[in-house]
Amino acid sequence: MNFLIDAQLPPALAVQLCAAGHDAVHVIAVLPGNAPDIALLNHAAAHGQVIISKDADFVMLARQARLPVQLLWVRLGNCGNRLLVDRLMATLPSLLNGLEGGAAVVELR
Repeated sequence: MNFLIDAQLPPALAVQLCAAGHDAVHVIAVLPGNAPDIALLNHAAAHGQVIISKDADFVMLARQARLPVQLLWVRLGNCGNRLLVDRLMATLPSLLNGLEGGAAVVELR
């Protein structure tokens, strides 16, 4: 799977996803740090990427059927980066099942 990780998530997430055999890039590697959501969406759509984000704005776009890509929505609340990465990696198989099944939004809780 090919992922684009939003700015509020740690770059270490991209490293772990790549180590697990996926393509993953943190947004700061491809866009300016203050890039608007639409720039992130356009980049992800152009490169066939699933967005990983905590940003509820992407969910609102998906519900309005205006999100041209899939979203892995991180809903863990405030937690440390290590816990976030560990939790995502531990649940990755089930998250991938949802994405591969065509879900527009898959939630990590």
